[in-house]
Amino acid sequence: MRKIRFLILFRLLGALLTLPTLADSGISVLDGEELDELLSPSLERWGASESNFGLAFYYSGTGETYYLHPEAPFYSASLYKVPVCMRYAELVSQGELSWDERIAGRELDELVRLTLVNSSNDTAGALVLHDTELCYGHRAFGLYSGYSEEEQYALESKYTFTPRYVLNTFLTLYQQSERFPRVLDYLSEAAPGSFFRSKLDPSLEVAQKYGQYEGVLHTAGVIRTPHPIILVVMCGSMKGQLEAIEDLAVFFADYALTLDGRMEAEEERLRAEQEQEEAKRQQRLAEEDQLREQAQQKALDEQARQEAEARQQAKRQRENLMITAILTLSAVRAVTALLLRKKKA
Repeated sequence: MRKIRFLILFRLLGALLTLPTLADSGISVLDGEELDELLSPSLERWGASESNFGLAFYYSGTGETYYLHPEAPFYSASLYKVPVCMRYAELVSQGELSWDERIAGRELDELVRLTLVNSSNDTAGALVLHDTELCYGHRAFGLYSGYSEEEQYALESKYTFTPRYVLNTFLTLYQQSERFPRVLDYLSEAAPGSFFRSKLDPSLEVAQKYGQYEGVLHTAGVIRTPHPIILVVMCGSMKGQLEAIEDLAVFFADYALTLDGRMEAEEERLRAEQEQEEAKRQQRLAEEDQLREQAQQKALDEQARQEAEARQQAKRQRENLMITAILTLSAVRAVTALLLRKKKA
């Protein structure tokens, strides 16, 4: 039952990440300088520098990002397995493959599940070798990273990724999860109780992928805070690698709650401003309606005055015509009577 709830929640996550957010209005609640200051003591304690540490953070509430050494290259380790599985999942969603397709003697679903949940090198290798376009698996990241071909080649030729490169790929996965069925579900089962999950509140759902190889240790994934976050932590040869990964997961999960509070306050401020603007707009409309009614009434009054004046003028004209007619008739009678008297004489 818990596994089913896990999968349902992460399917909902994909939908949440695509909903319109404050990012559409250009609002910012993330303070990069504040983060620099807050993280500085821990980074110093871990001996983190551009040569051995990189971080990428995405807050889905506003779509904002924060980076430390975003273009620092690190050996990819097992992180490459995520885009490899994304590629196969996408082919399934496009109808070019099916989950029961057999590759290297196993069904595709089993290969993807073992690659993501158990980080199996054998199953990952089988997937890579089955698709020569993936090269050694590293080219798969270029499919979803948003990097140019030149940028991709510069990294892939050395089997290295950058924090921004990884974050872009995870964003593609979570914002377009319907393109990559089951990938998100299997990541939610990976490394229980370890890495990002180690010190987080157990009630928080986490989908993660770690990578470890000859002195490097990375973890990337989604932490389902109320507004989910995506976190990428890449560690080269530095002390406290695991501590950094575990503590940063807790730090950014808590920081996301701070951002939630700021966002709610910003939403309230915007709502108040919108209400004020709407009140002003309604007032302007009322004033315009009043002026329009006054103008209409004035026009009606003027029309009535003109009509009354026209009626009065017509009346005067009728009266003048009547007087003229009477005078004319009287003159005719007088002339007629004069002529009759002259005739009798």
